[in-house]
Amino acid sequence: MKTSVKHTALLIASSIFLASCPSDPPKNQSEYNVSGQSGNHINLGEEQTIDGIIIDIDHSFVPYKTRPKMESSGYGNSHPITWITIKTEIDETKTLLYPFTSGFHRGRAKIKYNPVKNNKFTASAFINKYVTQDGEFDSGNMEIRTDGIIVKGGVSYDL
Repeated sequence: MKTSVKHTALLIASSIFLASCPSDPPKNQSEYNVSGQSGNHINLGEEQTIDGIIIDIDHSFVPYKTRPKMESSGYGNSHPITWITIKTEIDETKTLLYPFTSGFHRGRAKIKYNPVKNNKFTASAFINKYVTQDGEFDSGNMEIRTDGIIVKGGVSYDL
């Protein structure tokens, strides 16, 4: 009997939640409106090149919420990223972020990247730079720590 009451309560709560959501998610990024994001930036240094051996590759994502124009509720989203750890010939290890997904593999490589000053930035700054400048978004107070951000097409295996 208790299980039936719990299921009924869960069904009612789910129905109320779903009824408060917009009927259709936005079809494209132009339906969003970014506001209040000034001051969110990533402080990058001059482009550098590093030679070494890619010893680890991890795929992850940066979560954020978006809200279409004129809507009171939003949608949870995530942007895929790739973490690459490279070890140089002088035994220096760097963890770099590629702001998209790609088919990297381990082994000798040359990587072009921009160092991140202070080795950190906010997820909001990342979303603003690499994902969207349309719509309102929020990624909370999440901080991303990395030695640098790999430039697009910046990994070469031709050594």
